[in-house]
Amino acid sequence: MKPVTQRVISNRNGDCHAACIASLLELPIEAMPDFFADDPPSPYKRRTEWLQARGLQEAYFLVGSFPPPYGYAILSVKSAVFPGLTHAVVWDGEGSEWGRIVHNPNPEDPRGVNIPNDDWVGFWVLALLDPSPRTEVTRGQV
Repeated sequence: MKPVTQRVISNRNGDCHAACIASLLELPIEAMPDFFADDPPSPYKRRTEWLQARGLQEAYFLVGSFPPPYGYAILSVKSAVFPGLTHAVVWDGEGSEWGRIVHNPNPEDPRGVNIPNDDWVGFWVLALLDPSPRTEVTRGQV
C-alpha cells in the first residue's frame, strides 16, 4: 500500500475513493479517471467498469454484518468535512481484532487516521474477478 492524496475535496465529486484505490494498487492519482464525469453512467458504474477492465471487482459489507476484513480494504466512514456524506479511507485488518485505519487521503480531515468506530459505515473489499493465470494484476501499473 502506497498512500495517495485525493485531488478533489468536494461534497459533489470528491475523489477520496479513487485515491484509496490508487493507494491499494500503488498507482499515482493521475492514473485514476474522474469517476464523477458529468456524462452517464453513474460514478459507481464507471468505477466498476474501470476495475473490471483490470480484473478486479469491489464487494461492500456494512460494518457489523461480518467480521472486519483481514488485510487492506477501503473503509467508508462518516465525513467530518461534509456532514451527512461518507468518506473513504484505507483500512488494514491485519494484526489486531478490529484492525486500524492506515491512510486518510484527505489532508483537510482533522481526524487524520483517528476516526472513531461510531463513524465507521462499511468496507469495500477489492477482489480478483478471475484468479486464473491469464489474469495478471501488477501493482504500480494501470
